Amino acid sequence: MGNSDSKFHGLYNHNTENEDRADNETHVYRDPSHPSGIEKFKHSHLQEVMTNVFENYESSRDFIIERKKDGQGNATDETIRHSYAEVRREAEHFGRGLLDLDLVPWREEYRDFKLRFVGIYAKNSYKYFIQDFSCIMHNMVSVPIYDTLGEEATIFAFENTRMSTLCLTNVHLENMIKFKAKGDLPHLDNLILIDEENLKPESREAAEKAGLKLFLWSEILEKGKASQLSEWVPVKPEDIYCFSYTSGTTGTPKGAMLSHKNVTSTLQSLMNKLSVTHRDRHLNYLPMAHIFERILSLIFFYGGSKIHLFCGDVRKLKEDLMFFKPTIFASVPRLYNRFYDVMQTKIKEREGTMVGNMMKKAIATKLENLEKSGSVTHSIYDAVIFKKMKAVLGGQVRMMITASAPLNKKVADFFKIAMSCPMMEGYGQTEGTGGQFCTHRTDTASGYVGGVLSQNEFKLVDVPDMNYTSNDIDPKTGLVRPRGEIWVRGDGIIPGYYKNDQKNKDTFSPEGWLQSGDIGMIVPPSNRLVIIDRKKNIFKLSQGEYIAPEKLEGSYKTCTPLFSDVYIYGDSLKSCILAVITIEDMNLRKVAELVGMDDSVKDEELFANADFEKKVIGLIKKKAEECKFNRLELPKGVLIN
Repeated sequence: MGNSDSKFHGLYNHNTENEDRADNETHVYRDPSHPSGIEKFKHSHLQEVMTNVFENYESSRDFIIERKKDGQGNATDETIRHSYAEVRREAEHFGRGLLDLDLVPWREEYRDFKLRFVGIYAKNSYKYFIQDFSCIMHNMVSVPIYDTLGEEATIFAFENTRMSTLCLTNVHLENMIKFKAKGDLPHLDNLILIDEENLKPESREAAEKAGLKLFLWSEILEKGKASQLSEWVPVKPEDIYCFSYTSGTTGTPKGAMLSHKNVTSTLQSLMNKLSVTHRDRHLNYLPMAHIFERILSLIFFYGGSKIHLFCGDVRKLKEDLMFFKPTIFASVPRLYNRFYDVMQTKIKEREGTMVGNMMKKAIATKLENLEKSGSVTHSIYDAVIFKKMKAVLGGQVRMMITASAPLNKKVADFFKIAMSCPMMEGYGQTEGTGGQFCTHRTDTASGYVGGVLSQNEFKLVDVPDMNYTSNDIDPKTGLVRPRGEIWVRGDGIIPGYYKNDQKNKDTFSPEGWLQSGDIGMIVPPSNRLVIIDRKKNIFKLSQGEYIAPEKLEGSYKTCTPLFSDVYIYGDSLKSCILAVITIEDMNLRKVAELVGMDDSVKDEELFANADFEKKVIGLIKKKAEECKFNRLELPKGVLIN
């Protein structure tokens, strides 16, 4: 049996039974390859990683490849190739330019941290990498700003850091100028325009009027070229590499501080799992503002691989996949689900035909083989049936990765047999540098997050009020299957949230354990870990974003006193939320009048009336805009009862 637990016994989560434990928790679990303690790595900070890469790969070797754009901004079949040497040179120049112009003052405002902040608000691009690498080389802290962060959280991030310089693209320029003019960004003094070719003359004037100095990207580079600085600014393992702000689902956002040690330990541990080499190709399209893509890109950099940049439009991702043909494809469940739906539609269109019958037989056979033996290939069907399916991801993918939220087992299994390659499932919070657990690449079972990575150790702590304990028994097998809150400790765990002692106290134990808030179960006898619940009333959507329903319910209930109650429903396998709204019979007509419904629609017909639902969503949308909720916090549908 390819998926049998016995085959993977010993691969996952070594139980340190010889060590003492409290009655309300499991023993500590570690990677089986390091049972006596967490793994320590040869690179203690990211400058050492960079030096290793630049010294071991030809300077002329292609590193970042992007597609040229035509006059209308559409991607063409021509490419722009940036070598390792070019990336190093421009990153050094950009960092020196920032320092020479004194755009990144030191901040010593929290504990013993001494930090220099450089913000970036842009889609993934070559220059995004240059900004990021400059920060590594010159001991600066990169602070990503992104659209779904929301207006209030964005303003909070600037106020929290007192950040004075932001790199941004033209599409965000107007908003930043507006915030500054309103007095919302008192510490922001400098803007560096990444896509300077799109600058409008009136924008420079508006920036200056608001009290902002606007620099062009090329101006910073030229200043750096002429700089007398020649050395990188030294860093220590404990120095902060980047910040990551949450979208503030509960209260104010949290600024997670990720250190060089956090990133290097996670990077090298994942390298061991993925076996990335210089022959691999990575398509960079997931937001660099989130830790998942940032870590992925550093892994491929460390492996000497080629990184291909998407064209900037996720709707054209299939075109980018066909053009660049990645060898390892990483994504979030939302996108896998979208591809799955398209492929299933194509399959259904052929039902009843000769080709359709063959496809049905091929899929059934491979799914059966996957279940029985773990095989994801077939000597005949792969060439005849699945070659076209595999082309959806470019045709040369040898491994898939999914993370950030659970992926439906049916979808995961289908992709394994359709792409004829393994899929690794991972789990990691930003507080754990995005990589805490991962399945083994030879494990064909779906629905698990595997074992703890070697830079960390973990345990499960009882949550008695939810009936989860370390001594739980599996009713089917009679074996102990511990359940509880996942606590993780090790070099991958961040030093905390910036200027937020209360949240640090709530999230990190005095002994250094990250209290994840997620409920896990260790499945015997393989010792795989599976996520089964959430301790708090908060859930993730399939794209990895958290939703706090209580906050939304409280706000949407105030849309009108005519709403008796509002319930927000979400599913981690779905990409949007729904609202269930209770309206008393006596108020139903009043709500209909409030939203402008035609009197001809009878009361009993309103509950199933699509136009009524649409108008109620419009009412909710106004409240969402008033509260400055992000687009994921707006329900896509309502159920009225």
